Amino acid sequence: MPNFTDNKVDRAYESFMKQVPGFQRDPPEAKTIQRDIDKKKRKGERNQDPEKILDYVLNGKHDDPTFSYDGTAAKWDPTLQNSNDTARDYFGSWDDIEDEIRGSSAVANGFVQTLTHSDSDRFYITAEESDGCFCLIYHPANKQDSPKMREVKSALQLPGTKRYENHLRYEGTGWAGPMEWGAYNGAAGIARKIESYLKDMHPDSKRYCITEPEPGIFYLLYSYGE
Repeated sequence: MPNFTDNKVDRAYESFMKQVPGFQRDPPEAKTIQRDIDKKKRKGERNQDPEKILDYVLNGKHDDPTFSYDGTAAKWDPTLQNSNDTARDYFGSWDDIEDEIRGSSAVANGFVQTLTHSDSDRFYITAEESDGCFCLIYHPANKQDSPKMREVKSALQLPGTKRYENHLRYEGTGWAGPMEWGAYNGAAGIARKIESYLKDMHPDSKRYCITEPEPGIFYLLYSYGE
């Protein structure tokens, strides 16, 4: 008797999870990732293939030189469904509308971008009919600032109206990046770029955060809200 149902999304999740080291099949757990959407009523669903989305998130998309990207380094974690230390982002739509932002590659790219600029270490994806779209549940990593990050923060010269807030990684904020250490000639160059974003391009922004998902690769998150 199969551990997962014959539902295409369930099979996609199973295939996705089997690629994660240490994963063990767990029939009760499978019940928490069910989705049942009638394809006869959802003509546009074929524009969002769950199997492709999961494959792109894990392995990246490299079959089209005009739109390619790497997969995420974050790990799949179904327990995030019941965790309070998470954030959520939503992509795609079950609406019968054919457009580029609803395609599998666009949805997966949105997932990867969120996981990257929030510097998340774990994630989970749901596809509930009640949401009307795919939901990314993610957990920003808890880690200490690297020496390069400390240099960047020390080099920043921002007015007191700009407040640093790590919690922005849990919010759907604006973001900019990547800013590479070498390309910007180190901390001073990255600091100047961040200052330009916050003071010139987004002068009314009130909160900001900097992440370093890979060594020497920085992202800026910013928000206009208090």
